[in-house]
Amino acid sequence: MHAAFPKTNTKKLSTGMRQIIYNNVTSHHDNPETIEWDAMPHFLLRRGMTVFPFTESASAITFGINTSHIHNVKAVSVSCCLTSTQELTWTLDGKAIHTNNLPDKITSNKSSLSAVCAIVQNSHICTGYEDSISHDTWSLTTDENSTKKRSHSSSCLMLLQIGYSPPCEYCYGLSYRENKRQRVSQKNHDIPLQELNQNIDHGKVTKIPNQEDQQLIPDEDDDQIVKLSPATHQDLCDILAEVSPTLAATNFKLLLIQQVRNSNCSVTTQRRWDKRVISLCLSLWNRSPKSYSTLQNSGYLVLPSGKLLTKYKNCIKQNCGFNQYMFKWMNYECDNKNVSRQGRHGGLSFDEVAIQEDLVYTRRDDEILLKGFIDINEESKYGSLLKNKGIPKTDLASHVFQMVFLGNTGFRWPIAYFATREISAPEIYSVFWDAVFQLHEWGFTVDYASMDGAVSNRSFIKLHFTEPVTPRQANFMVTNRADMRRKLAMIMDFSHCVKKIRNGLLKSGSHGLPKELMIDGKQVLWSYFRDAYTWSLDCNTIAFNRKLTPSHFDPDTAEKMRNHLSEEVLDSDMLHLMETYQASMDGKGGHLDSTVKLLKNTSTFIKIFRDKRPINKLCDKRLTELDDVAKFFLAWERQLEESSLPTKDKKIHMLSYECRDDIISCINGFLGFAKQTLTIEATAEVTPAMINSDVIENVFCQVRSTHNGSNTNPTVAAYGSTINSIILGQSTISMKSNAKSVGNICAANPLQFYTKQPLTKQTKNMPKQKVLSNVIDY
Repeated sequence: MHAAFPKTNTKKLSTGMRQIIYNNVTSHHDNPETIEWDAMPHFLLRRGMTVFPFTESASAITFGINTSHIHNVKAVSVSCCLTSTQELTWTLDGKAIHTNNLPDKITSNKSSLSAVCAIVQNSHICTGYEDSISHDTWSLTTDENSTKKRSHSSSCLMLLQIGYSPPCEYCYGLSYRENKRQRVSQKNHDIPLQELNQNIDHGKVTKIPNQEDQQLIPDEDDDQIVKLSPATHQDLCDILAEVSPTLAATNFKLLLIQQVRNSNCSVTTQRRWDKRVISLCLSLWNRSPKSYSTLQNSGYLVLPSGKLLTKYKNCIKQNCGFNQYMFKWMNYECDNKNVSRQGRHGGLSFDEVAIQEDLVYTRRDDEILLKGFIDINEESKYGSLLKNKGIPKTDLASHVFQMVFLGNTGFRWPIAYFATREISAPEIYSVFWDAVFQLHEWGFTVDYASMDGAVSNRSFIKLHFTEPVTPRQANFMVTNRADMRRKLAMIMDFSHCVKKIRNGLLKSGSHGLPKELMIDGKQVLWSYFRDAYTWSLDCNTIAFNRKLTPSHFDPDTAEKMRNHLSEEVLDSDMLHLMETYQASMDGKGGHLDSTVKLLKNTSTFIKIFRDKRPINKLCDKRLTELDDVAKFFLAWERQLEESSLPTKDKKIHMLSYECRDDIISCINGFLGFAKQTLTIEATAEVTPAMINSDVIENVFCQVRSTHNGSNTNPTVAAYGSTINSIILGQSTISMKSNAKSVGNICAANPLQFYTKQPLTKQTKNMPKQKVLSNVIDY
């Protein structure tokens, strides 16, 4: 490769002579034979060297030689600039040379200057390596047919030490890697498929990757990795940063490297992916497999296959009951998101959702399973035997009971689900405390329970109290049996409480309706709300409350379940409308006083429980305002109970007992939880907007629509397979929390990222365990 570029001086210098020349540059002799500055140009000419037409000045002298090389039809010259301060600067073809191979300072004597001239005459130029796509041409003055296209490394030394042949070590290394890459690529294209299959059959191929997912990141000795020198690597980084500083971020560089590396793999099973790419693709694929497939087939990006992502998604086989792998995964993910110790404290939300009563055959290894029967725990089975007088009876499940942990800083995780047929209070009691103990063993503390106002949930709360103590007297606080030093708050879901208040108002009227609410002797009728809305439309150019629609005042069955419809007729905007409507009556709106009083309390109730600002002090005024709201509903109840009205009329003039009890549970339970949290931990925070069942309703919505199409009635088998998709598809940090950041607002990583379990090996579920000391670590 270097025959066409002979050395400038054909006389080969020995290693000893080379060392003598370099030592003489800065040597100090006893008889230095100092050369005056004015005599230096004549001294260079008398040495008989090929010297440039040099320039003289009072402070610098430039001298050099013309080499036998031609670069882009221009003769290549090596020159040296000597300053009056005895400093040297070297240039090649007009470009400065920055290298440790050449001296940068001399002494003013004949031997030192002669050594510099010897270096200029005997050093070799690095001519790079042959590259057919390069735009630079090199040739010799003595050979017209020697013109070739050549490339250089960005770290090229340009001028080599005496005795060294071109190219330099950096250009040679780059040439070697380029040739090796071309040989590997050509080899992959030259082998016919039939010959490759024959080689596999005869055992000639020693390593054939049969799984795309055996390793996420290539080994250091992979043939397809281009190992760059530190200087070349830094040059590439600098070029990328200069071209587009905003695109030189870590994630973009990672994606660029992955695309270049995997686009060269014609066999998909040989592609290797970084964990971060797998995690992002899993999140996109779980949310919309069709959209992911469209992007994958578009040709714009090379992405992991759906088969590989399916293996990562199904790393845990979801079944009814508690799974220790789920707790292990939850713990790993919590550490990965850097969740604080306070973030491991939180609440346990649970609720039921209706499903399709159906049996589904599933296969696990060599075992055929039937999914669709009731599956809660052993206590439930024994209770069913006692209920049926010892006759075993198996019913199809009609509901799924889901439990979700929500930390104080927003970390959320669906820990378990159970196939039920309208779960009973004793079954909730058994499952709930089992979950509390299991979470405690894995370092999570449950400080409150969030639920809706179902009959079984209300009976579950009463199971914790014995006469004469009632839940109200204990402020809905029970002893935490996993940690006897702490209390656990029973909190009814805020959204369900608001809907119950609205539903009570819907029934309030004087024309055959079951309710006629009354506060301080004045009626609170639903017609007052409708009249205020009608007045705002008829008598004003601009509506006072633009959110209100006819659906707010005459909701159908489906609209009654909408949270925003119930909250918007009881919030501060409705209060403003009602007060304005009352003021427009010119002193004749006294009958609306009780309605305005109710709206003042409901608007405060809604405003605080939708507030995303954290509470970090016991003196926060929002705690006092919530306590005043609870006192209002208790005073309303006490006022009517102490009146002389018949019992039947008392019930007509009040909200239902269940509604009143749920409101007190929601407020007093939250106050007890907040006071305990802020008292024990001085730096703790409580976000009111997070204390509700929205997190579990979000799981139900994804099961019904996002991951199963428009299927509002999934089976038990379909429900279980969706849980992994939810975990891998949504952010593990709630968007309502105050712990959001760029780093942790992302979906969970697959369990394989944290364990050494091979992806190709099917992970079997561990048996349900009640003794937590038997937890298996793999």
